[in-house]
Amino acid sequence: GKIKPKGYVILCQSKNAFKKVFPDTRNVIGDFSFGLNKFTETLELYSVDNAQIDKVLYELSNIESTFTLSLRNPEEDNSRLTSWEVMMGVGTPGDVNPTYIAYLKLESERKQRLFIYGSLVAVLVFGLGAWRWRKGR
Repeated sequence: GKIKPKGYVILCQSKNAFKKVFPDTRNVIGDFSFGLNKFTETLELYSVDNAQIDKVLYELSNIESTFTLSLRNPEEDNSRLTSWEVMMGVGTPGDVNPTYIAYLKLESERKQRLFIYGSLVAVLVFGLGAWRWRKGR
């Protein structure tokens, strides 16, 4: 099958078992005779003409409970380990990653601070300019 640009697909070992937990999730491909290694794995995505499109390698320390890897921001380089976050629990397949929502909130707060600081600097520069102009008259 094809994955649309900015789209996603969920790979699972047993589609039926997955659908019992997440019945409303779409884009699920399953029933593989293999599973992913919990601690280290390399995932590669290829086009229909066998050109590599993407590659992700993860190496995690031993975590004995259920967890998921969550991409912090889909616009970042997903080949970098720092672009991913380990989340405890089963994750949010088919929904926006909670780490991305947190990233968007932090980014919005950062932009708001920059706007406030920029506005303060502009007022200060304008005030100093007006003061010098009045002083020179």
